[in-house]
Amino acid sequence: RAHVTPPKRAPPGAAGVGADGVVPASLDPRMLVFEFAGGMVLRPPQVSLISKLVSGATQGRSMCHQMLMGEGKTTVIAPMLALLIGDGSMLVTQIVPTPLLRFSHATLRSAFSAPPLHKPVWTFRFDRRASVTIELLDKVRAAVTERAVLLSTPAAVKAFLLKLLELLHLLDTGQYPKNLNSIGEKMRRVMRLKPRKVTDDRIDKASLQQQAARAVALLQLWKSGVGIIDEVDVVLHPLKSELN
Repeated sequence: RAHVTPPKRAPPGAAGVGADGVVPASLDPRMLVFEFAGGMVLRPPQVSLISKLVSGATQGRSMCHQMLMGEGKTTVIAPMLALLIGDGSMLVTQIVPTPLLRFSHATLRSAFSAPPLHKPVWTFRFDRRASVTIELLDKVRAAVTERAVLLSTPAAVKAFLLKLLELLHLLDTGQYPKNLNSIGEKMRRVMRLKPRKVTDDRIDKASLQQQAARAVALLQLWKSGVGIIDEVDVVLHPLKSELN
Protein backbone atom coordinates (compact mmCIF):
# COMPACT_ATOMS: atom_id res chain seq x y z
CA ARG A 1 0.00 0.00 0.00
CA ALA A 2 1.15 3.53 -0.76
CA HIS A 3 0.67 4.78 2.81
CA VAL A 4 2.51 1.97 4.61
CA THR A 5 5.93 3.05 5.83
CA PRO A 6 8.24 0.08 5.26
CA PRO A 7 10.55 -1.16 8.01
CA LYS A 8 13.94 0.49 8.12
CA ARG A 9 17.08 0.30 10.19
CA ALA A 10 17.39 3.10 12.72
CA PRO A 11 20.46 4.61 14.40
CA PRO A 12 21.36 3.32 17.87
CA GLY A 13 19.29 4.78 20.70
CA ALA A 14 16.35 5.76 18.50
CA ALA A 15 12.85 5.37 19.95
CA GLY A 16 10.49 2.65 18.74
CA VAL A 17 13.28 0.36 17.57
CA GLY A 18 12.96 -3.39 17.87
CA ALA A 19 15.55 -5.79 19.28
CA ASP A 20 17.09 -6.18 15.83
CA GLY A 21 17.55 -2.41 15.47
CA VAL A 22 14.83 -2.08 12.86
CA VAL A 23 11.87 0.29 13.04
CA PRO A 24 8.77 -1.82 12.19
CA ALA A 25 6.41 -0.89 9.38
CA SER A 26 3.78 1.69 10.34
CA LEU A 27 0.39 2.69 9.01
CA ASP A 28 -1.82 5.72 9.70
CA PRO A 29 -5.40 4.32 9.84
CA ARG A 30 -6.84 7.76 9.08
CA MET A 31 -5.57 7.46 5.53
CA LEU A 32 -7.40 4.16 5.12
CA VAL A 33 -10.62 5.66 6.46
CA PHE A 34 -10.22 8.68 4.17
CA GLU A 35 -9.83 6.38 1.17
CA PHE A 36 -12.84 4.29 2.15
CA ALA A 37 -15.09 7.28 2.89
CA GLY A 38 -14.11 9.10 -0.30
CA GLY A 39 -14.13 6.05 -2.56
CA MET A 40 -10.60 6.75 -3.77
CA VAL A 41 -7.08 5.38 -3.59
CA LEU A 42 -4.28 7.70 -2.53
CA ARG A 43 -1.36 7.76 -4.94
CA PRO A 44 2.21 7.33 -3.62
CA PRO A 45 3.26 10.92 -4.53
CA GLN A 46 0.22 12.26 -2.64
CA VAL A 47 1.04 10.22 0.47
CA SER A 48 4.68 11.31 0.32
CA LEU A 49 3.70 14.98 0.00
CA ILE A 50 1.14 14.76 2.82
CA SER A 51 3.70 13.18 5.15
CA LYS A 52 6.24 15.86 4.25
CA LEU A 53 3.81 18.74 4.88
CA VAL A 54 2.51 17.27 8.15
CA SER A 55 6.06 16.80 9.38
CA GLY A 56 6.87 20.41 8.55
CA ALA A 57 3.71 21.67 10.26
CA THR A 58 4.43 19.77 13.48
CA GLN A 59 7.97 21.17 13.50
CA GLY A 60 6.74 24.74 12.91
CA ARG A 61 8.35 25.07 9.47
CA SER A 62 6.72 26.83 6.53
CA MET A 63 6.66 24.78 3.34
CA CYS A 64 5.50 25.34 -0.22
CA HIS A 65 4.96 22.75 -2.92
CA GLN A 66 3.93 23.15 -6.54
CA MET A 67 1.32 20.77 -7.99
CA LEU A 68 -0.12 20.54 -11.46
CA MET A 69 -3.83 20.85 -12.18
CA GLY A 70 -5.64 17.59 -11.47
CA GLU A 71 -3.16 16.24 -8.91
CA GLY A 72 -5.66 16.71 -6.06
CA LYS A 73 -4.37 19.69 -4.10
CA THR A 74 -7.88 20.96 -3.25
CA THR A 75 -9.81 17.70 -3.15
CA VAL A 76 -7.20 15.42 -1.55
CA ILE A 77 -4.16 17.19 -0.11
CA ALA A 78 -5.96 20.04 1.70
CA PRO A 79 -8.63 17.81 3.35
CA MET A 80 -6.01 15.26 4.40
CA LEU A 81 -3.84 17.97 5.96
CA ALA A 82 -6.84 19.32 7.87
CA LEU A 83 -7.65 15.79 9.05
CA LEU A 84 -4.14 14.94 10.21
CA ILE A 85 -3.18 18.31 11.72
CA GLY A 86 -6.52 19.32 13.25
CA ASP A 87 -6.26 17.15 16.37
CA GLY A 88 -7.78 19.61 18.85
CA SER A 89 -4.49 21.15 19.96
CA MET A 90 -4.14 23.87 17.32
CA LEU A 91 -6.22 25.92 14.90
CA VAL A 92 -6.30 24.85 11.26
CA THR A 93 -7.10 27.70 8.87
CA GLN A 94 -7.40 27.22 5.14
CA ILE A 95 -7.06 30.38 3.05
CA VAL A 96 -8.27 30.31 -0.53
CA PRO A 97 -8.88 32.98 -3.20
CA THR A 98 -12.37 34.47 -2.99
CA PRO A 99 -13.60 32.83 -6.25
CA LEU A 100 -12.72 29.40 -4.78
CA LEU A 101 -14.40 29.93 -1.41
CA ARG A 102 -17.67 28.16 -2.26
CA PHE A 103 -15.96 25.30 -4.07
CA SER A 104 -13.48 24.75 -1.24
CA HIS A 105 -16.27 24.87 1.33
CA ALA A 106 -18.31 22.30 -0.58
CA THR A 107 -15.25 20.09 -1.06
CA LEU A 108 -14.35 20.11 2.64
CA ARG A 109 -17.96 19.52 3.68
CA SER A 110 -18.15 16.56 1.32
CA ALA A 111 -14.84 15.11 2.54
CA PHE A 112 -15.81 15.35 6.21
CA SER A 113 -19.48 14.40 5.90
CA ALA A 114 -18.89 10.70 6.59
CA PRO A 115 -19.36 9.77 10.29
CA PRO A 116 -15.82 8.36 10.80
CA LEU A 117 -14.32 11.63 9.51
CA HIS A 118 -16.94 14.10 10.70
CA LYS A 119 -15.34 17.51 11.12
CA PRO A 120 -17.04 20.94 11.14
CA VAL A 121 -16.16 23.40 8.38
CA TRP A 122 -16.68 27.03 9.37
CA THR A 123 -16.10 30.26 7.46
CA PHE A 124 -14.21 33.23 8.89
CA ARG A 125 -15.72 36.44 7.51
CA PHE A 126 -14.55 39.91 8.48
CA ASP A 127 -14.42 43.45 7.11
CA ARG A 128 -13.06 46.77 8.33
CA ARG A 129 -16.49 47.99 9.51
CA ALA A 130 -17.03 44.94 11.72
CA SER A 131 -16.26 44.79 15.42
CA VAL A 132 -14.14 42.13 17.09
CA THR A 133 -16.91 40.60 19.18
CA ILE A 134 -16.72 37.96 21.87
CA GLU A 135 -18.81 35.73 19.59
CA LEU A 136 -16.08 35.86 16.93
CA LEU A 137 -13.39 34.93 19.43
CA ASP A 138 -15.51 32.12 20.88
CA LYS A 139 -16.09 30.79 17.36
CA VAL A 140 -12.36 30.56 16.68
CA ARG A 141 -11.71 28.97 20.08
CA ALA A 142 -14.47 26.47 19.43
CA ALA A 143 -12.86 25.66 16.08
CA VAL A 144 -9.80 24.44 17.99
CA THR A 145 -11.65 22.28 20.51
CA GLU A 146 -14.10 20.93 17.92
CA ARG A 147 -11.23 20.17 15.49
CA ALA A 148 -12.98 22.27 12.87
CA VAL A 149 -11.49 23.71 9.69
CA LEU A 150 -11.66 27.51 9.54
CA LEU A 151 -12.05 28.58 5.91
CA SER A 152 -11.28 32.16 4.95
CA THR A 153 -10.16 34.49 2.17
CA PRO A 154 -7.19 36.87 1.88
CA ALA A 155 -9.50 39.91 2.09
CA ALA A 156 -11.01 38.73 5.40
CA VAL A 157 -7.61 38.02 6.94
CA LYS A 158 -6.22 41.37 5.81
CA ALA A 159 -9.31 43.21 7.10
CA PHE A 160 -8.89 41.62 10.53
CA LEU A 161 -5.18 42.53 10.73
CA LEU A 162 -5.93 46.11 9.66
CA LYS A 163 -8.69 46.29 12.26
CA LEU A 164 -6.24 45.22 14.95
CA LEU A 165 -3.74 47.87 13.82
CA GLU A 166 -6.51 50.49 13.81
CA LEU A 167 -7.57 49.59 17.36
CA LEU A 168 -3.99 49.75 18.63
CA HIS A 169 -3.42 53.07 16.85
CA LEU A 170 -6.55 54.64 18.34
CA LEU A 171 -5.63 53.47 21.82
CA ASP A 172 -2.03 54.63 21.42
CA THR A 173 -2.88 58.13 20.17
CA GLY A 174 -6.11 58.61 22.09
CA GLN A 175 -7.81 59.85 18.91
CA TYR A 176 -11.13 58.15 19.51
CA PRO A 177 -14.39 60.14 19.69
CA LYS A 178 -16.50 60.20 22.78
CA ASN A 179 -18.96 57.38 23.02
CA LEU A 180 -22.28 58.74 21.77
CA ASN A 181 -24.13 55.72 23.09
CA SER A 182 -23.76 56.95 26.67
CA ILE A 183 -25.25 60.33 25.74
CA GLY A 184 -28.10 58.62 23.95
CA GLU A 185 -28.82 56.43 26.96
CA LYS A 186 -28.95 59.48 29.23
CA MET A 187 -31.48 61.11 26.91
CA ARG A 188 -33.57 57.94 26.85
CA ARG A 189 -33.60 57.86 30.65
CA VAL A 190 -34.65 61.50 30.81
CA MET A 191 -37.48 60.78 28.38
CA ARG A 192 -38.28 57.55 30.27
CA LEU A 193 -37.82 55.40 27.22
CA LYS A 194 -36.86 51.76 27.26
CA PRO A 195 -33.04 51.28 27.27
CA ARG A 196 -31.53 50.00 24.06
CA LYS A 197 -29.77 46.68 23.87
CA VAL A 198 -26.04 47.04 24.49
CA THR A 199 -23.97 46.33 21.37
CA ASP A 200 -20.29 46.10 20.54
CA ASP A 201 -20.19 49.11 18.20
CA ARG A 202 -19.14 51.52 20.91
CA ILE A 203 -16.01 53.55 20.27
CA ASP A 204 -15.02 54.71 23.73
CA LYS A 205 -11.73 53.70 25.33
CA ALA A 206 -13.09 50.75 27.32
CA SER A 207 -14.77 49.12 24.33
CA LEU A 208 -11.70 49.68 22.16
CA GLN A 209 -9.55 47.99 24.78
CA GLN A 210 -11.93 45.04 24.89
CA GLN A 211 -11.90 44.69 21.11
CA ALA A 212 -8.10 44.94 21.01
CA ALA A 213 -7.76 42.25 23.69
CA ARG A 214 -10.05 39.92 21.74
CA ALA A 215 -8.17 40.59 18.50
CA VAL A 216 -4.82 39.85 20.15
CA ALA A 217 -6.20 36.62 21.62
CA LEU A 218 -7.48 35.59 18.18
CA LEU A 219 -4.14 36.47 16.60
CA GLN A 220 -2.39 34.25 19.14
CA LEU A 221 -4.61 31.35 18.10
CA TRP A 222 -3.57 31.94 14.50
CA LYS A 223 0.11 32.15 15.40
CA SER A 224 -0.01 28.88 17.33
CA GLY A 225 -2.01 27.15 14.58
CA VAL A 226 -1.40 26.06 11.01
CA GLY A 227 -2.39 27.89 7.84
CA ILE A 228 -3.09 25.92 4.66
CA ILE A 229 -2.93 28.26 1.65
CA ASP A 230 -4.44 27.00 -1.58
CA GLU A 231 -3.33 28.69 -4.84
CA VAL A 232 -0.46 30.33 -2.98
CA ASP A 233 0.75 32.04 -6.17
CA VAL A 234 -2.55 33.95 -6.27
CA VAL A 235 -2.99 34.53 -2.54
CA LEU A 236 0.55 35.91 -2.12
CA HIS A 237 0.90 37.58 -5.52
CA PRO A 238 3.37 40.49 -5.14
CA LEU A 239 1.15 42.93 -7.07
CA LYS A 240 -2.44 41.70 -6.82
CA SER A 241 -2.58 40.00 -3.43
CA GLU A 242 -4.51 41.28 -0.41
CA LEU A 243 -1.93 39.62 1.86
CA ASN A 244 1.27 40.75 0.14
